[in-house]
Amino acid sequence: MKNLVSFGLFESQKKIAEIREEEFRRALENTPEGRDFSKWFNYSVRRTGRIYITSRKVSIPATTWFEKYDNREEWYYIYSGSGRTYGQQIGTLKDLFRLMVEDVIRKNRPSGIDINTIKKYMSDGNPKPGNLPDSLSEIYDSAMKEFAPGIITDFSFLGDLEIIKRLKEIGSEVNVSSKSVTIQIFSHDLKRSLLYGGAGEPLRNKIWFRANHDQIRIIPALSGVSTSKQSGGLKQVKIGLDSESSIVDVVNYQIEKLLEDFTITINSPHATESHSIVLADIIRKLATGEPLEKYRWKIDHMVADLVDPLIKEDTSNVDLIKGIPGVQKIIQEMNPEMNVQDLSKGSSILKRFGSF
Repeated sequence: MKNLVSFGLFESQKKIAEIREEEFRRALENTPEGRDFSKWFNYSVRRTGRIYITSRKVSIPATTWFEKYDNREEWYYIYSGSGRTYGQQIGTLKDLFRLMVEDVIRKNRPSGIDINTIKKYMSDGNPKPGNLPDSLSEIYDSAMKEFAPGIITDFSFLGDLEIIKRLKEIGSEVNVSSKSVTIQIFSHDLKRSLLYGGAGEPLRNKIWFRANHDQIRIIPALSGVSTSKQSGGLKQVKIGLDSESSIVDVVNYQIEKLLEDFTITINSPHATESHSIVLADIIRKLATGEPLEKYRWKIDHMVADLVDPLIKEDTSNVDLIKGIPGVQKIIQEMNPEMNVQDLSKGSSILKRFGSF
């Protein structure tokens, strides 16, 4: 009897889920708001009748669902995260589809557009039901054109700036799109290039080299120019101007300022401020177009200063400069009594056979 009851309950829940899914699907297909909703969201139905929402096009909380009240016509949607639920809205499916779309538009807006601008844009009925664009960026472009006519919002032309091209060439991480320019000066690739590529990996694992305040994000805004500090030391620059030349002047100035202000931290007990200054200054020189080989000797001397005391503390640290002949030569000159090559061989033998 217990199995029969359980089976009957299962069949009942299954039937409810099918009815709810059919109602949900009809609302998607037969209303402008539902067809809009389908452009950004996907859904899946659980046997309880709860309908979970996901999206590959826009950002929404990881757990988002629709559910219908028992014995009522209304549905609701709700978000869940960090052990709590929030953002509940109640109404017809048609209204809820529109409410979730509007919520996503507000919460995903770029920082160059303030919340009041988006609210005003949507209060006029935008985007019109049934005409939802495939991407959020089209909505924000329309809002900026309406409230800031003439302001340049496509920043892809900044990829042609000489300073940006040079930073790319030396290995800084640079990303240019129509909506933003992001730069990290002392990127992984630049660090690897400066500090001996593959041969320098043991060195970089032993002695950390980290930049401070070397990141910038440049985005369109409704008006003027403003700067702010974001988490992690990121500098954000908002630009709302109506001529490319004016934008270029601002961007050149902000990147040059970033190059002047960023610093390097070297995590080694033997590092001094002068070592950090030398490395940061070399990066600035490279950003002006000077070749790396012109400054290789300075990097070799800086690394020799850091590694020499480590070798004296523990001769196995000679492996930090294995395959880096410039640094080996300097350390040999600093210590005529030491045979760097022999130490390197000895370290390799100990690693192979163990010490006695």
